[in-house]
Amino acid sequence: MVQHIILSIGLLCLGRADATAQKIFGIAGDVFGSYDLETLERDTMFYLVDRVTLNAGFNSTIDRFNGRYFFGGNLPGYEGNFHVIDLNENTVSSHHVTPTPTHIEYDFVRNRLVFESDGGIYSMDLQSLVPRKLSQVENSHSTIWGQKR
Repeated sequence: MVQHIILSIGLLCLGRADATAQKIFGIAGDVFGSYDLETLERDTMFYLVDRVTLNAGFNSTIDRFNGRYFFGGNLPGYEGNFHVIDLNENTVSSHHVTPTPTHIEYDFVRNRLVFESDGGIYSMDLQSLVPRKLSQVENSHSTIWGQKR
């Protein structure tokens, strides 16, 4: 009983620390940076060649477990339409993926992305980077909401 209480308190403390030590990552103008929700500090991770004009063709998601930020769309200074930003090393690997991933969600259980593009829902294994069509979307219009469970 005492061990259970100590374990519960330990997990509660760890959960609380993780919840307050969150960072938001993203692109603002020509900067890829982070914003710490606990300390309110901003950090420029790297500069892009030119300003990014965000529109409906851009989307992103994050793998917080492995420190990867996935970006679908054109990124100035990088070839390809899909980019993996390593948040630990501040490096970008760019890839040509057809179709262009939009409305991206990270599926951590299967280490894949699920995304909508060109009127269909696709999954893409992050080892092979080969998209596989899962289904057609009626009227070629939909949006993926929330994390895949």
